[in-house]
Amino acid sequence: MKKIVTITLIFVFCMVSLALATADVSNHTSSPVFSASSKVTVMASANATVFAALSKHLNGTRMFGTASDSTKISYKEDLTTSKGPGYILVTGDLTKSDSTAFSGYTTL
Repeated sequence: MKKIVTITLIFVFCMVSLALATADVSNHTSSPVFSASSKVTVMASANATVFAALSKHLNGTRMFGTASDSTKISYKEDLTTSKGPGYILVTGDLTKSDSTAFSGYTTL
């Protein structure tokens, strides 16, 4: 049920962002970081044509992301204390609205 709520919230945010965005595709809107459950944080970014989403579990070492212009799910593993266990997503972790936001990530 939590997955359905999370996906629904991401799509609602992206649809609203796309509706409000201007024709300038370089202008992207990032969502505030929200909690999908007690230990999972999610954020999304969108512009007039595409959107991207990023998530991370508090105890995990991987951040997972995907974008509407790609069929890939990507992850980035960080075993350091900077973004490893105990780290939650913050504003600025997702800075682009397309698949280029995940350059340097590994594809599943």
